[in-house]
Parts: sequence; C-alpha cells; structure tokens
Amino acid sequence: DQLRHELLRMMSMARENIVEGFDAVLARAVSRLEQVEEREEYLDFLNREIARNVSHLIALESNEEVSAAVSSFFTISGNLERIGDHAENIAEWVEFSITGKHKSE
Repeated sequence: DQLRHELLRMMSMARENIVEGFDAVLARAVSRLEQVEEREEYLDFLNREIARNVSHLIALESNEEVSAAVSSFFTISGNLERIGDHAENIAEWVEFSITGKHKSE
C-alpha cells in the first residue's frame, strides 16, 4: 500500500511539474521554475525509495507474481522520474529564453 501511495505521489508531482513548466513559459516567470526543480529532486528521492521498498519485498518473498509487480513498479517509477527530468529540462530552457543564461553555464 505504501508503494501505491508513493507512485500516486510521483504521478501527482510529475503532473504538477509539467503544468508549472508550461505556465512559466506562458507567464515568462523564472521564479516559478524553482518549484519545478525542487519537485524533480523529490521525484528522484521517491524513485529511490520505491526501489528500496521493492527490493525489500523481493527479499521477503520471491515468486512470479512478485517479480511481475516488481517489474511494473520499477517501470512506472522510472518513467515518472523521467517525466520530472523532462519538466526540469523544459524549465531550464524557459529560464534561458527569459534570462539568456542556461544552468549548464
């Protein structure tokens, strides 16, 4: 049940990042992009937590059903974390379009 909760939280945060990123583009507001970066860092954290929790489940009981669930959780959490990465990349380019400076500089 905790894994489900963590995945739902990741889904919500990934969605928030996308919306906030596009809103920042439309408003040309660099200040709104900091939240995107903070959420992405938390998405990374949640992805690691899910991996840790799933690994714990594997240690407790290993069978076909658990293996299928593990594969699904890793795929879902990895993809949600990647959405956060994309949203952060969008935010960085929005900031560049507004300020002329990119975080990589």
